[in-house]
Amino acid sequence: MEGTVARMLTRGVLARTVLFSAVAIMFLAPLFQDFHRLGIHDWDQHEFYHAVPRETVLRYWQFPLWNPYQCGGNVMLANPQSTFLSPSFLLVLLFGVIPGLKLSVLVHVVIGMYGMYRVGATLGLPRTGRIAAAFVFMLNGAFASHAALGHTTFLPIAFIPWVFDAYLRSFDDLRYVVPAAVFSAIMVFGGGVYPFVFTMLFIVVHAVLKAVQLRSTTPLQATLAVLVLTFLVASVKLVPLIELQLERSLERRVDPGYTMALLALAFVEDELNTSDLPYGISPDQVYFWHEYYAYIGLIGLSASLLGAVVSLGDRWPLVVACMVIIMLSFGTNAFIDIWRPAHALPVVRSLRVPSRLNMVFLFCFAVFAGRAFSSLKRWGVPSSVVSVLVFALLADMIYVNGDLFYISFTRTLPPVGPARSFHQVRVPGEDRFKVQYPIFLLNLGLVNCYEQAKPPIRARAVSDKGYRGEVYYLSSPGTPELLSFSPNRLVIGVDVTSPDTLIVNQNHDPGWKGTDHQVRAEDGLIAVDIEPGDTEVILYYRPTSFLLGSLLTVIGLGLGGFFFTRGPRTAGP
Repeated sequence: MEGTVARMLTRGVLARTVLFSAVAIMFLAPLFQDFHRLGIHDWDQHEFYHAVPRETVLRYWQFPLWNPYQCGGNVMLANPQSTFLSPSFLLVLLFGVIPGLKLSVLVHVVIGMYGMYRVGATLGLPRTGRIAAAFVFMLNGAFASHAALGHTTFLPIAFIPWVFDAYLRSFDDLRYVVPAAVFSAIMVFGGGVYPFVFTMLFIVVHAVLKAVQLRSTTPLQATLAVLVLTFLVASVKLVPLIELQLERSLERRVDPGYTMALLALAFVEDELNTSDLPYGISPDQVYFWHEYYAYIGLIGLSASLLGAVVSLGDRWPLVVACMVIIMLSFGTNAFIDIWRPAHALPVVRSLRVPSRLNMVFLFCFAVFAGRAFSSLKRWGVPSSVVSVLVFALLADMIYVNGDLFYISFTRTLPPVGPARSFHQVRVPGEDRFKVQYPIFLLNLGLVNCYEQAKPPIRARAVSDKGYRGEVYYLSSPGTPELLSFSPNRLVIGVDVTSPDTLIVNQNHDPGWKGTDHQVRAEDGLIAVDIEPGDTEVILYYRPTSFLLGSLLTVIGLGLGGFFFTRGPRTAGP
């Protein structure tokens, strides 16, 4: 009997995986028409984000801590948008940057749909409702627009349902805080600062409301456990990131978001030209339209609103939590401005686009749409009619949102020639927005980079006045010899007749250390004091925050594994 059940479950998993994979391939078909064609806009930046750690791992066998190719030297691990700790980075390692990224988009769409199906099962929706919810969640315009424009740090949206499903299951068995924390940590590892922070905000609000509904503190206990364990598991990334935020004060302004008119249009307006970012739909826009675009069509919107009304009975905490998230997404436009105090919270203050909360309320809308299609069957609507409506919903979103990928992958990689000896360069004007990846392929660093979390740039490009080389003496004649170059480690041959200072033409960071020399800053650059008789200087980048974060991650994984294998833990009502 047990073997029969196991075989049925296995067949069900396989069937759902095949279904969601087929839908994802149809949705993303333009990505694979030319497997090596590059994307527009932010794809260059994110191709670069993946290429540097791939090179660091495969060529130099180093952990990607430092990025000498960006801004004259910048953090790699601590960069909020670095994604190499995500499991999906294996695709980039195996297949290369462009094919690996396209496969990663496909895999995330399948993961997100399957996770949404699981949430539907946990909430008691029949199969048709679960499938409809999966379609609304991963094929909507918000996900499509960010993916089409190269925002790979939004791919972790796919893990929102997995986090929420485990969080719900933890009400009955507290062990489920472990998978909830692991999935949350994967969002962090995937560079998903926005998805992670907004998901945690949503879960905190839902937990408070659920505690009221159940008259129990169990949801609050589970949420606190998820937050603490997530911090521990993700510390290898979070601790360096927090250190970076404290050092560079990554605080953004408090901005308006949606208005009622923008929100209504976002769900049903089917026009978004990703090749023309200044495209506007309303004078109320503060950002480009892709920051608001959330197309689910009339069928999806109608089903979502109907499902929300139906859910006001037993699922009212979900409905109210969704309304709170929508209010937050209005930013300072809301009739009660709750975005401003929320924006004052740690980490949240570094986020500047409140309308990106649409990734969370679209999750709610997906649940509501699934509830509506399930209710139609209970109300006597023939199954064939419900199935036709779900198919029409699917076809509409593939036709409208899938079309974004046709106009987003039009670039070809220009001939880059053989790699050169490493040095810093500067490119003119707006070219810096589309050449970071090709310049890296030449083994060059870009001083005037495109980066939000950039340091004070002190490194000089070859073309800059005062450029003296990638390594040089502050006072002595002659030139040091760069014996070995790699992202995290430099070996430099020196020969001076009097005490002097060795300068490395990269921005100084406290994580830089020397094996036999003290590293300091000289005019913002990496500097080492040397003496006559010194023949070699070895520098390496290993910040204390990385060591501390790694230790906390090991502790978190150990505690989570111990707790999860101890057997079921009844949480409460």
